[in-house]
Amino acid sequence: MPDPTSGQVLTRDNAITPPIKWEDVGALVGLQTIFRPVGGTMIDVAMEAITGTGLETTELDGECRAWYIGRAPGSFTSIKVGVDVLTAVVAPKWCELALCKGTPVLWGGPSALTLLGFADTSTDWSVPGPVPTTITATISPGDHLWIAHACQKGDGADPLPGFRAILPDYILSGVSVYASATRPSTMATATNFNRCGAAVRGVDFLAGCS
Repeated sequence: MPDPTSGQVLTRDNAITPPIKWEDVGALVGLQTIFRPVGGTMIDVAMEAITGTGLETTELDGECRAWYIGRAPGSFTSIKVGVDVLTAVVAPKWCELALCKGTPVLWGGPSALTLLGFADTSTDWSVPGPVPTTITATISPGDHLWIAHACQKGDGADPLPGFRAILPDYILSGVSVYASATRPSTMATATNFNRCGAAVRGVDFLAGCS
């Protein structure tokens, strides 16, 4: 068994016996991978009805939030991220979904995140319902990946988007972070993100590379 600090990952190869082995992440290119928010727990509809815990996120104007999803097991050129829009955005100045990288600083911080790629989601998030968005990005084996999102209102009192949520990072581990007044596409250098509070619900999403 390799040292867990070696950076190797478990892979499956049906041509060998046993079918599971350890491999260097650099050897894995284009291996289909599905991510969910690390430590994120979906809010059950029945529990919402009993406890009053909302199913929807509460966004802040211009604040960028990110949730850690783990390390890339191979090289990829894009990632598709699906969210469920519960409240549609109306006439925003901008809305963006982004992929970032940066080693998480657990129970501390801040974590420095670097932009890998982003997509304009002003149209995607203007209609309620599940919607996937593809982000073009250069993803390298071993990158610590984060999904980030942010939106700024237009000139009127139009609503920000609201998304089907996951429970907050109650233990304040640092997998859920934020940066005030930050537009992802303008992050020219590594940007410090601080831990979100224990009441800040994250966005429920599924992300996939192939």
